[in-house]
Amino acid sequence: AACEADLRRRVRALGLDDAVGFAGAVDDVGPWLRAADGFVFPSRDEAFGLALVEAMACGLPAVTTTVGGLADIAHPGENALVVAAGDGEALRAALARLVAGGPDVEELGREARRTVVERFAREPVLAAWDRLLARTVEAA
Repeated sequence: AACEADLRRRVRALGLDDAVGFAGAVDDVGPWLRAADGFVFPSRDEAFGLALVEAMACGLPAVTTTVGGLADIAHPGENALVVAAGDGEALRAALARLVAGGPDVEELGREARRTVVERFAREPVLAAWDRLLARTVEAA
């Protein structure tokens, strides 16, 4: 990725070489996500957030921000831990909560998956397209 070199330098500067690994480009993110305990997506600018939706589809509890389309997907305390973009202290607190785990964090993961199934699975997407096309034909 475009920022990988910067991230590698940062990891090295912090002495985290033994704790942080870089997978490089991955064609199928599913196995990586299913192996994870949580997902962190502290974006400062995001139109949709496909990576977040993929993680939520795997039932991962997530920490994300309120920018762009993410606000329409992640609902604070319901299906994700949500912080304001650029709020480092709130991000740190949310990460600590995610790492601590527990029933409430597990419930966030279950609700995250439910959100994706209800909104982004094949059937609801096709139904939304059908409604849109029907309205378009009626308006013509």
